[in-house]
Amino acid sequence: MKTNNFSRKIFNNWPAKLCCFLFAVCIVFVLRFQMYNSHQVNIPLEVRIPEGYEVVNNLDTTAVLTIRGDRKIIYMIDPSQITAVADFSVVTEAEIEESIRTGVPLIVRTTLVYDKGIVDLSEEIVLTIEPSRVRVLLREVK
Repeated sequence: MKTNNFSRKIFNNWPAKLCCFLFAVCIVFVLRFQMYNSHQVNIPLEVRIPEGYEVVNNLDTTAVLTIRGDRKIIYMIDPSQITAVADFSVVTEAEIEESIRTGVPLIVRTTLVYDKGIVDLSEEIVLTIEPSRVRVLLREVK
């Protein structure tokens, strides 16, 4: 009895095909489990403006916090206790006046503030924030 061409192609060299299939399944599971080592949440973004000035452009009110590290540790961090702050009050008066005159926005790094204090977990986790910098156009309030 003659088998059809399709089944012959499937069952020809089946041990190698089975090994390749199992290898592909293992790669998929490894990639899926690596993604679980990061956690993203939205946190409030506070922008501090110097007194006597107001913001001209639109500002985001939230930032995306990404926590990467060991799965046992990253879920112990309470994101509701973390806020992002862009503090423009540290910018000098000369820089503000130059920005207003030229129309070039001021840029400040975003800083993470943890309400319960700072715990050094730099060996175990990595905290990143997006946006990492905030741009603001200011004008004087009259």
